[in-house]
Amino acid sequence: MKKITYVTMKDGSKLEGSFKGGQEALNGGWKWITFKPTDGKRMKIQAADIKSMLVPESKLSKLSEATSIINDATKWDQDVTLNKDAIKEGYYYYETTTLAKKKKDIVAVRQILNPGYSDKIKVLDNKAGIDGPTARLGGIKVAGGNDRSYFIIVGDAKAIKVSAKKYDEQFLELFAACPEFVDKYKSDISWSDIEKHVFEFSQSCKE
Repeated sequence: MKKITYVTMKDGSKLEGSFKGGQEALNGGWKWITFKPTDGKRMKIQAADIKSMLVPESKLSKLSEATSIINDATKWDQDVTLNKDAIKEGYYYYETTTLAKKKKDIVAVRQILNPGYSDKIKVLDNKAGIDGPTARLGGIKVAGGNDRSYFIIVGDAKAIKVSAKKYDEQFLELFAACPEFVDKYKSDISWSDIEKHVFEFSQSCKE
């Protein structure tokens, strides 16, 4: 039995059906998607009209999407998302986000790579931030891996590109809302620790 894709629209309505792909935005994500409701005809939905999506792993495996930034399964015990059961069952969580660009912001449906602890900080996939080819399935291993950049959203801000090359300087700005956290790591900032930084920031810097 095929798993269903769930789409929540910004107007509050919800759709169930099959995700058929769409037009890829710059650096990944979807500018619009093609969707076939279980009881209707195939339709085109703009990213700007979508709030979030839950897409089954089997569908995204065919589309070569990323999975999750979470490597330590025990972190799921502290999952605070409303969709944690679906995510544990193999669904990927997407949200419509705005990527800040100099000329024009890019609105796209992008995968949230840390769905289990994304209430304060969100890490988004960046297909352009990869050194060499990779299927990007089975989990992201940042330490020693190929991923050299992500898009990150802190609070209600727009997504910004955070890269291994500039992480030392970006770290201070990225986590500025939690001075104690910054003081703890500022003398030894390493890109290989970004997963730990994101997780600890989300847990220790709650308002």
